Amino acid sequence: MQQLLARGDKDSPFTKFYVDDSTGRLVVDPHAGAPGLYVGQTGVSDAALLAALTADRATGRVSFPNGAEFPNGLLLPSVGMHNRIINGNFEIWQRGYNFTAVPGGVYTADRWICYPGGGLGSVSANKAAPTSGFTGSTVFSAQGNGAPVGGQIHLVQRFEGQTMADIAGHDAMLSFDISASSSAGSISGVVYAHTNSALDNGTYANLCTYTPFDIPAGVSRIEIPIAGAAIQNFGLGGQIGILITQNSAPGNISLTIGAVQFERGPVANPFEYRHSAIEWALCERYFQRITGWGGGWQWGAEQLAVAGSFRTIMAHTPTVIIIDGTLGAEQFGWSFQNILSIHGASMTPEGGIISFITTACNQGSLGGISYVSKIYASAEL
Repeated sequence: MQQLLARGDKDSPFTKFYVDDSTGRLVVDPHAGAPGLYVGQTGVSDAALLAALTADRATGRVSFPNGAEFPNGLLLPSVGMHNRIINGNFEIWQRGYNFTAVPGGVYTADRWICYPGGGLGSVSANKAAPTSGFTGSTVFSAQGNGAPVGGQIHLVQRFEGQTMADIAGHDAMLSFDISASSSAGSISGVVYAHTNSALDNGTYANLCTYTPFDIPAGVSRIEIPIAGAAIQNFGLGGQIGILITQNSAPGNISLTIGAVQFERGPVANPFEYRHSAIEWALCERYFQRITGWGGGWQWGAEQLAVAGSFRTIMAHTPTVIIIDGTLGAEQFGWSFQNILSIHGASMTPEGGIISFITTACNQGSLGGISYVSKIYASAEL
């Protein structure tokens, strides 16, 4: 009797502990391959039990093999940022706020490519204030006028492999707010994704998921679960797209999207708001204005140059571009110079030197800080 009463103490420990009340079974097993807590239906064999909580003997690290939920059904939040979409709130628009007659794959809001398809000639897009029912503070608005049957509006974000490596092969969830309509006929929606054929090679060659969804009446939040088996190659980089198609009769498509979120796990968590400084840095990894670089200096009778470092290290060696195709008078040091074109650039992801063709530039070293309002560095994928 004394030995029986002593069971469970340090000198006479349980080797395994079962609790079964005829409705369910709970087992504490310290000797399993993964010691832990196992659960199942009443009377089931050990092989049929599910691991609720396990621990690593060497490190003491605890894991939840089948996930963990709060009472309200939300997944236990991961450490750090769980939304892998950049600028999902459509807050940042470095290239401008309004785009008319977009003919092809053009970046509009930072990190977002918008383009027409299926016979639709062009799309207009702009930053807009949300109407009632949208989550975020800003939304993406697009119009596709004169869309034929099969006409499409695509909204796409590309991603590097490293940003999705831990999601690859795991169930995931894409969620977003949407309001869409057409002046005639009907419209339908699809979420799709492509992966690269090799790490970050920019091919977007392999369609890995294609999930239709119904266009809601009014504003609604759409949740699209994506099976882990479909995105097992997300670690190679790729793109996620939202597609709206005109059906049954030609019409004018109107589309508004906000609060886009892509996250690991089978549950759509509330939209993650990030600090604006973090969102800006994430966007500037791929595209940023060059301003405040070291003072311009003369590079010849009609050439001058600036040098400097980027605020955020870019994804790869960037291309220097003029944002709207023209330059004109720009401040170099303490004077304004009439800039005709970019002469050349020697760049790295950290910064570089840019030289310009000017009209007469006979002032020698201009010194000071240069502010070139229309020059940008692009390292888009």
